Amino acid sequence: MNFSASGNVGKPSKATISEVEPGSIAEELGIRPGSRLLEINGRIPQDVIDYRLADAEEQVSLLIESADGEVLAVEIEKDPDERTGLTFESDLFDGVRRCNNRCPFCFVDQMPPHRRDTLYVRDDDYRLSFLHGNFITLSNLRDEDIDRILRLRLSPLHISVHATDETVRNRILGVKKGRAILPLLRRLAENEIEMNTQVVISPGINDGEALDQTISDLSSLFPQVATLSMVPVGLTKHRQELRLVDAVSPDLAGRLIDKVDVCRTDFHKRLGAHFAFSADEMYVIARRPVPPTEYYEDFAQLENGVGLIRIFEDDLSDLAERHAADSESSCADDNLREITLVTGTAAAPWIARLGELLSEWRSISVNIVCVRNQLFGETVTVAGLLCGEDILNELRDREVGDIVFVPGVSVDRDNRFLDDMTVLDLSRHLQTPVNASARWPSELIAQLLPPHERPAE
Repeated sequence: MNFSASGNVGKPSKATISEVEPGSIAEELGIRPGSRLLEINGRIPQDVIDYRLADAEEQVSLLIESADGEVLAVEIEKDPDERTGLTFESDLFDGVRRCNNRCPFCFVDQMPPHRRDTLYVRDDDYRLSFLHGNFITLSNLRDEDIDRILRLRLSPLHISVHATDETVRNRILGVKKGRAILPLLRRLAENEIEMNTQVVISPGINDGEALDQTISDLSSLFPQVATLSMVPVGLTKHRQELRLVDAVSPDLAGRLIDKVDVCRTDFHKRLGAHFAFSADEMYVIARRPVPPTEYYEDFAQLENGVGLIRIFEDDLSDLAERHAADSESSCADDNLREITLVTGTAAAPWIARLGELLSEWRSISVNIVCVRNQLFGETVTVAGLLCGEDILNELRDREVGDIVFVPGVSVDRDNRFLDDMTVLDLSRHLQTPVNASARWPSELIAQLLPPHERPAE
């Protein structure tokens, strides 16, 4: 590796550096958090995608402005697989692309008032879809965005189709005339962009003949359109200024599951893949057990709530088998004798089973606390939307034992709930340790072991 540096004059940029990897080229150059990346290889980067692509080259030039305004120009020669070692405050240096749709089930528009500003940003940014799996409608794309997707082969993308019939889709999106979805999907498919798609089921709007057409249209683009999931519409109590939308009833959920299953059989014969999936919440609404593991193939839409319960059940079954083979085990950490597991109402049956297993296997007294969602309304039952205040109100007057486990999906990477309470805040209020790191039963079991016996992360 070789590099040289000199002073220069930079241009405005929002690529603020949050971390510098220890031992990296950037650290050796003296680059510090708080500095800004003005240019890389002579261009102002739009986002972390530009940075990563340029950083993969053998010769990299950086223009860096320090926090005190000093500008450093650096020329680096390195191996292509060696990285300069920068992490940024945001993946999007030029700001998030906003959504101009008015979907009646948009979660941002169903938020309670007076929360942090970032919760009210209605994004529809293809870069967040590529980088983080966010679902986007594609209706807010500019022509240059499409060209960039194709040129850089940004794949896979995750797309909220809702309906391929343009009249139905425009009605859902709340626009008079939006970008036609099928021609755009075909263009992406022709350029070998892989897509995972979803339909948010809005009863009476896109669940009848329109859904049949959507399934047919999207399956015709397989394998570039790799998967399609059916997700029930999510409604909170904060809908005073939104169009009326009915919730998915148990009867409708069951009929939709049956429709998907019939299509899956046909797809498997014709395509060699099942293609279509019903979201976990559809099974919860229909009061049906989730399908076996093989239903989900490679779990391509796990983060969209398709297969989470199955993985949880499989993990729980593995633990039960271990318990049967090691029934003499007791709690490995003598400091833990009573714990509390917090859950939302949808996952309560599975958490109860986990509690029973822990009580039998690890000789721990387990309290199961099912928290009803007061912030968004009791129709919102998923654990990922629990807020700190609701959890605190449920636990305030209870004996919670030695530690409280809250769902890891209910906090962000800063351990903050949607109502801005942090895990540390909750712990201080309860005067009890609170843990939000466990997602699966095996991860929770690991947290019950003494620190020196826990598996390495």
